[in-house]
Amino acid sequence: MEYEDIARARRSVRGYLDKPVPRAVIEEIADVAKYAPSSMNTQPWHLHVVTGDALDRIRDGNVKNNLAGVPPTRDVTEHGKYQGVH
Repeated sequence: MEYEDIARARRSVRGYLDKPVPRAVIEEIADVAKYAPSSMNTQPWHLHVVTGDALDRIRDGNVKNNLAGVPPTRDVTEHGKYQGVH
């Protein structure tokens, strides 16, 4: 597959179903994502899967903040200084 094929096939979906994503699907996504490139091979990601009451509290807080006009913030603002030769 050529990059152009991947880029042209890409799509964004913003319509979400009101049902949980099966654990097997989440595990497959995480497994594939670990092969994605990162800037200077820093691999700065941490994966957290949230469900149940915690997810509901996050959703409620996001809706409240959006409706109140609170500007979005980044969860990770700095990951520390780069080490070694880049």
